[in-house]
Amino acid sequence: MAYSINFFKEDFKFSSAHFTLFSASESERLHGHNYKVELELQAAHLNPETGMIAPAHEIKTHIRAVCESLDEYVLIPKKSKWLKHEVHESQLIVAFHNKHYSFPKEEAILLPLVNITTETLAVYVYDELKNKAPDLFSKIKVTVNETHGQGASYGDF
Repeated sequence: MAYSINFFKEDFKFSSAHFTLFSASESERLHGHNYKVELELQAAHLNPETGMIAPAHEIKTHIRAVCESLDEYVLIPKKSKWLKHEVHESQLIVAFHNKHYSFPKEEAILLPLVNITTETLAVYVYDELKNKAPDLFSKIKVTVNETHGQGASYGDF
């Protein structure tokens, strides 16, 4: 038997632009989503002093911080073998196949991912939460939804 607690508050969201890469020459067009983040936290036992798995207010603070760090940015995969990027003065220049993009560098984020998909974003949010508070997020599952009815999950269970 195990306990679990779920977090899917209305403000666990971020709005970002991206384009998914399908091959060395095929990609989606640049577009955006209003992503929603859900978290499930699991434990074998409740804290005997509080009757909780973990303090909900701390968990919510960390989720909101990760969402805020991605909100209103163009997300670029730093580890893609098909994408080239360089910072030139105040611009982030991104090249893919026969396309070239130029973004103000303060409005784009290079994420340590091979692609920007709901699957990789779920892993990214999971890693961010685990790195910020490993004791608090010992056994979690993160879901990132890009639209109602479509998302991906990643976690310890």
